[in-house]
Amino acid sequence: MRRALVWVPFALVVALGLLVVGELVLRTAIPRELAGTVTAVDRRTEDQPGVDDVWFVTLDGNREVRVERPIGERLESGDEIVKTAWSRNLHVNDEEVRLSLSPEARASLWFVPLIWLLAGGLTLATTRPSEP
Repeated sequence: MRRALVWVPFALVVALGLLVVGELVLRTAIPRELAGTVTAVDRRTEDQPGVDDVWFVTLDGNREVRVERPIGERLESGDEIVKTAWSRNLHVNDEEVRLSLSPEARASLWFVPLIWLLAGGLTLATTRPSEP
């Protein structure tokens, strides 16, 4: 029973890692379907202006969507955009723009598995039977 309980923290580390990666990927425009006319582009500063700014694009119908910095800097009011969900291609006024994951999302895709390996190794080390 005690050995089984040691795996609970490992399961929590895995679950939290999945939440982190999922949240960072979902913050990008890649998983979203986008279609409409841009009515506003808004840059909101956070702790470090110019470094961790957040960009929002408002489409006709007052739908506000968070986008990555390169997209926010490129779009302006009146632009027509079209993108299917999970596509890495955004069409802006019939011009194709290639999308990529944010630096944070890319970093999480290698950092979180490293944390899982470390947590798994520590879990395995604590579940080995002790020598008499």
